[in-house]
Amino acid sequence: MKIEALFTAIAICASSTAYASETCTTDLVEAKFAQAKEAIQIIGENDPDRMFVVVAEFQENMSVAEASADLAPICATYDAVIAAVEG
Repeated sequence: MKIEALFTAIAICASSTAYASETCTTDLVEAKFAQAKEAIQIIGENDPDRMFVVVAEFQENMSVAEASADLAPICATYDAVIAAVEG
């Protein structure tokens, strides 16, 4: 599935980031990765059209976050996807 490939690529990029924030570690990124993946699946089951919007926003935000040497933007991007399942 395309979303699986996206999350796998992001996990690889996040785990290879050289610098980790004190509050957002690679372990936390991995945990948030799993939560975000589950959130996308839940949104997809309930509203497939909304899932595409959330994934598009996620991809755009992740592109910006991956350009940072800090993991905090990556955690924030995962948090936004996780929060989307509630809204």
